[in-house]
Amino acid sequence: MQAPAVLDARAEAVYPGIRVAGIALLLKGYHRSLARRLCENLDLDGAATQTALHGLNWLHPQAARAGWKSGPVPNQARTLLLSDLAAGKSKPPPLEHVNCQTAQDWSVECVKALETAPVVAVNPPKLRLSEMPLSYLEQHCGETIEQISKLWPEAGHELELMVRAIVHVQGGEFKSAAFQGVYGAIFLGERELASMPATLEALVHEAGHHALYLRSAFEMFLTNPADMASHPLRPDPRPVEAAFHAVFVLERMATIFDRWREHEQDVPAQVLSRRDTAVEFFHNAMIVLAEKARWTEAGQHYFDFLMRRKAELKR
Repeated sequence: MQAPAVLDARAEAVYPGIRVAGIALLLKGYHRSLARRLCENLDLDGAATQTALHGLNWLHPQAARAGWKSGPVPNQARTLLLSDLAAGKSKPPPLEHVNCQTAQDWSVECVKALETAPVVAVNPPKLRLSEMPLSYLEQHCGETIEQISKLWPEAGHELELMVRAIVHVQGGEFKSAAFQGVYGAIFLGERELASMPATLEALVHEAGHHALYLRSAFEMFLTNPADMASHPLRPDPRPVEAAFHAVFVLERMATIFDRWREHEQDVPAQVLSRRDTAVEFFHNAMIVLAEKARWTEAGQHYFDFLMRRKAELKR
């Protein structure tokens, strides 16, 4: 029989929407599961592990990344990761912005890995940490997150809970990315800073991936996640699980721009065009899921919600 906390987490994982208290519950459980892996990699004994986990509420992306890796942690990183575990018992600090001036080993390694990640491009670009002033990055992203919170308070709060760092990247045509193995970090290309609508779309998109990674840690949605399919965001064949991720984030992108359209009278043309594109892609991707996806009971529940949203989000 499963413990009540696990049952509550699974119920929150399939809740069709954003419930802030539920997201906080899922995050606490998810971060503690990653911390247990990290403690194993740090070769902590049972008593030390319990001490490290007691009261833990959040993890820095570098600690989450180390929790996903296997094998012992190098000595030079051990002290830093133990410090991350201790910090996770306190209130999370403000959102961290990483550029070339504030670079750490984990961020440099991740940006290097982005060059060969399938999600980035067919022709891998040469990527590096942004040289833009930190003050501008903090101000522009801060104002964009304020706009998200104004248009969709739950989405803004969820983003602030899940995302601990924005890693600013320059080079090529790179837009943005997020990875389960570096949970809590969004990689944001300089081209997405060209306007607030562009930045808002990228942050909502990558926060959406974070939200589905989190939900999927507690519940299975698909019985055929590895089957191949194409979807509007990536025409090359990808696993059905990736198509589900695309639909999940497209619904959120369409929703935030739909709310922006309804919230203001003098709406920038870019907001309207981005809304229409997201809605069109969402409708088309839903056709792919309807044909290719095989759902668990929980997955069918969520797909039914997405079908209702498809009817509400008019082309």
